[in-house]
Amino acid sequence: MNNKELEILKDKYAMGTLTEAEHASLQVEMIQNPDLENELSLHTNMVKGVEYAGEIELKEMLDKIHYQQTDSKSGLTKETQNNKSNHILFVIAGLIIIAALMGYFFLGNTAKEPLSPTKIYADFYAPYQPSLQDRGVKLDEAITSFHSAYQDKKYEEAINIIKPFLDASKNDIKLTAAIAANEANDIVLAEKLLDEIIKSKDFYFSDHATWYKALIKLKTNKPNEIEKILTPLIANPKADHHTEAKELIAKIRG
Repeated sequence: MNNKELEILKDKYAMGTLTEAEHASLQVEMIQNPDLENELSLHTNMVKGVEYAGEIELKEMLDKIHYQQTDSKSGLTKETQNNKSNHILFVIAGLIIIAALMGYFFLGNTAKEPLSPTKIYADFYAPYQPSLQDRGVKLDEAITSFHSAYQDKKYEEAINIIKPFLDASKNDIKLTAAIAANEANDIVLAEKLLDEIIKSKDFYFSDHATWYKALIKLKTNKPNEIEKILTPLIANPKADHHTEAKELIAKIRG
């Protein structure tokens, strides 16, 4: 069996495609060449490494290397033959290492890809839950209807009910209306109401308004504006949404 034929059988052995006749020929060759068993084991591991790295093209390159070898061992000393074999093995090993490194860096870069603003928004957003507090007077019918529609998630209806009264409304109503507007995708009204609450410096509702304003920036794909918005919450450990604000910034930064 000449060198080219042996290399072809090595490839087929490694890939599990030997016919019965070829397998018998290889068994005979192993009797005559005791080192062949170790060579087959090494060759099999290398081919599997190439397959694992997903570089099937490399196997085609190896086929070309094998088919281009001389048809016989005549004129080659044993040392020369060994050098050629070692050279091929080094080429194979080098290709496997390159493929593995490419896979590592590709997977690493994929794993570090930042989450989309939409996904982060979904993870952090939860609608505000208002409560009808006893104000010492009978609640206005419009406010009662507004809260009822909001709790039923009829956000557009809630906005239509309360909109005529927003200018004279307190911050709790404005905050609820802002969230209803956000849910109804009326972003302009939502941000207008949140800004009014923030400017009022209401120690309770301004923190909530700041938090929801940042989330709306995520929803509208403007993550670059969020860190500045959340600075007051992050700087004040006693602020509402202080912890969530830090977690959100960490998420955005990746």
